[in-house]
Amino acid sequence: MTWTSSLPFACPYLYIHRKKDMSNQFHDQQTLEEAAQDLGKRAMALGLIPSFVIHFFPDSWVFYIADEQQSKPLTPEEAYLHLQKLLKT
Repeated sequence: MTWTSSLPFACPYLYIHRKKDMSNQFHDQQTLEEAAQDLGKRAMALGLIPSFVIHFFPDSWVFYIADEQQSKPLTPEEAYLHLQKLLKT
């Protein structure tokens, strides 16, 4: 059998990189909420946001990411996308 560079395991770095990206897949609402929480913690640690608050309800979490003037409630999806964008810049 010959190995080609298009296979994910042909290069260890490629394999690790792809494996890391696969961890961002969400299986349910809770894993999405936990991922958004982790991104919020990282953004706070890096000083990208001044505060990060989560209101925990039995059926969902509501996220508040403070900006300079105000903060509005965000769904887990909105919070995740907003924080991911902040961390990429």
